[in-house]
Amino acid sequence: MRQIYVILLTGAIGLCACNRKPVVTESAPEKDSIAKVVTGWLLQENYVRATEVIDSADAAGWLTAFDAQMLRLRVTARDDSRLAEAQAGYEALLEGDLTQDQQMQVLTMLTHVVRYRRDDQKALEYGARMMELCRQMGHETQALTTQSEIGSAMIRLGRTDEGLTMIEQSIVQLDSVRRFRYLDACILTMKSKIRTLIDLKRYEEVIPVGERMVAKLGDFADHPEDYADGSPRLPSDKRRPGYVDFYTGQAYAFITYAYASLSRFDEAKQYSRLFDQTNYSRTYAGRKHMATGWGLLGEYERMNAVYQEMAAAMGADTINHDYSVMLYNFALEAQVKGRYAESAGYWRRYASLQNKLNDAERVAAAQESAARYHEQEQQYAIEKEQTRHKRDRLIQIALIVVVLLIALVALLIAYQWRIMRRKNAVLSREIAENINYKEKYLRLKSHPDLTIAQKDAASIPSLGKMSDAELYEFLRVVIAGEQLYLNPSFERRNLMDRFGLSKDRIGAAFSQGGPYSSLAEYVNECRLGYSATLLATRPDLSISEIAAASGFANSSVFSRNFKEHYTITPSEFRKEK
Repeated sequence: MRQIYVILLTGAIGLCACNRKPVVTESAPEKDSIAKVVTGWLLQENYVRATEVIDSADAAGWLTAFDAQMLRLRVTARDDSRLAEAQAGYEALLEGDLTQDQQMQVLTMLTHVVRYRRDDQKALEYGARMMELCRQMGHETQALTTQSEIGSAMIRLGRTDEGLTMIEQSIVQLDSVRRFRYLDACILTMKSKIRTLIDLKRYEEVIPVGERMVAKLGDFADHPEDYADGSPRLPSDKRRPGYVDFYTGQAYAFITYAYASLSRFDEAKQYSRLFDQTNYSRTYAGRKHMATGWGLLGEYERMNAVYQEMAAAMGADTINHDYSVMLYNFALEAQVKGRYAESAGYWRRYASLQNKLNDAERVAAAQESAARYHEQEQQYAIEKEQTRHKRDRLIQIALIVVVLLIALVALLIAYQWRIMRRKNAVLSREIAENINYKEKYLRLKSHPDLTIAQKDAASIPSLGKMSDAELYEFLRVVIAGEQLYLNPSFERRNLMDRFGLSKDRIGAAFSQGGPYSSLAEYVNECRLGYSATLLATRPDLSISEIAAASGFANSSVFSRNFKEHYTITPSEFRKEK
């Protein structure tokens, strides 16, 4: 029947194009059929033809005034330059006498438009209205999803902790019901929170959310009957493994990236292997998702293979975020491998592209501001003079308050800066003295008349008989004396191969026989001590060069570890020294 309606509608459109008169048929097509025809023209970006379809259907009386206006605004919203006009149209429509279903339709489109325009303040306003309406209509899952979107808008407005709390509340409530529509919304909300935490560089918090995501999907795979609720997105028995595999693979990729960003490479590699076991890892989207994680793990061949696919897909269109990420990772790879000239070239290209992307965003923002100003100019042209004067007075008062607040904040910042400078100066001296004392202690404790090679030769036959403390001292002398820690790829495996020791034996030597929890902690401390010496004595080296010379994979990892260990950044330490 709907096909017949579409044919009748198409004929009516042709007659209207010729006669410009409404064509009346014996039976009017359904609204959904008209919407499908409009959608077809929109997909072809033929906005004129889509508008003609709407006008003809409206003239024939096949659409209500509300449905006709919603379709017209949908056409308007497809044109980025007319988004402000679309928003104004939806807002005007929302002020009318609408049913709950009609309000939901308008709010759904309105929240999409303001989100696309990056108007986070409006996103909060309309999101709150939509969440309340969802609850009135009994759509709890949609209300909780909207609540998480409100939290994301709060974060973009700088209300980070409040926004994260709201997202977490949505996850907890969605996770408490074993129904598929709740599960589906919960997974999407978890992904949203993970991306937000990654943007905030709060990698420690990414890991538990990713693990919750994997556990939730595992429960769905093991007990599908508990989640069966007849919702439209509920996958069939045949498609269920694909659904679980897809989102589980994404979770593994997120967790791998978080662990690698924290320099916890053993855990990162473990989740990378789990990712490789999923079907998602064999898709282009999966490989693209994991590329940055592989780069952080030093698996550059896999990373570069993905980037070759991405470059082929992009063609000449390289002014985009994906290409910027590629240049960034290429620069890190070249830097880690000691190809500093090549790395510098990539960094220059990355900086240039970032400037272009920022310029493009500024131009878009300027165009949007101009369109918004023009819209307001027309809307408020007839506003009374008295109202304008009142607004001006309020603005003046607000500006005075803002200036006073800025002055107060500036004074507080200056005061805190002075205190911080003094603390940093004292801390830098203590760090330098600490390192000097430690080096002197280690030199006195070591045997100057016996080389590292001689110690190896003398001790290797009896390594198995050594206590944990003796083995720790032996390994410490080897690592410190030969400066093995300066090799970025140095790990426990090197000592295992060299001395024929087991992984557990080496771990016990450092955790039981020495003052460190692990070999990695000792190596990290050696690198930090060496980097502190370079910062104090080699002003000709940049922070990135010192990071590479000290055995760190990249400057970001170095700066983070230095700050965690010494409580000040490398730049602050160098400045004080």
